[in-house]
Amino acid sequence: MISMASLNGASFILKNCWKKKFIKDPRDGKNTKEHEYFNSLTTEEQSKLKYLIPLDGWFAMIIYPSLKTKNKAQQDDSTGVKQQITRIKNLQDHGNSVEEGNRPIEVDLDACRYF
Repeated sequence: MISMASLNGASFILKNCWKKKFIKDPRDGKNTKEHEYFNSLTTEEQSKLKYLIPLDGWFAMIIYPSLKTKNKAQQDDSTGVKQQITRIKNLQDHGNSVEEGNRPIEVDLDACRYF
């Protein structure tokens, strides 16, 4: 069970991340690079994408909505997911110097619903 204090804390963190522009709306033309990426997607992909969060060495978790998505990300090199994880985890930034380039935890929501 999630407490109201946890929800308030999460809301506070998200609001601060939004203010500091850590979370970006790719539909907003002011976010040039993100908007260009958004426009390169199909209509179906655009309908699913709401926000982008830039990743650095502190990147620690991937949450997959389903096993199908997780398998595609891990097995299909054309997605670029594995390559991007490797690139990000090899950056020489503060997060990686503390985390020592650890790979992210991968959580599959479909698998978790049975526990």
